[in-house]
Amino acid sequence: MPQRLPAIGLTIVLVSGWWLSPGSPSAGAADISALLTRAGTAEKGGDHAASIEALEQALEKVRVEAPLTVKPFLLVTQPAKFYGVYTPRANAIFQGGEPQQFYMEPKNLVYRGRPRARTSPPSTSISRS
Repeated sequence: MPQRLPAIGLTIVLVSGWWLSPGSPSAGAADISALLTRAGTAEKGGDHAASIEALEQALEKVRVEAPLTVKPFLLVTQPAKFYGVYTPRANAIFQGGEPQQFYMEPKNLVYRGRPRARTSPPSTSISRS
């Protein structure tokens, strides 16, 4: 007979010397207006590379200040093989000893010590037996 498990709520805390989200709280939101203006001007002038560079700088600035989030976070039938390729589990009813498979996509996870912010791998599968 299957055991009904209560809803599982997980808080993921990543504490390591090479993972960081965000470093120190700032007084306010990132001011990216100058970068967005520069991107718009470059785009109008046909300089797509400069426009993309300015947009990437703006995204990096915001990402460093944004909180770490995990979206989606859900039960799945098997580990994901690729980003976004998963099959959601229909329910949270497990047989005794049956592994629990989770799929999540961390957002705004940056690595410390790099010249530019780098995002985390786009998705992660977690198994719990």
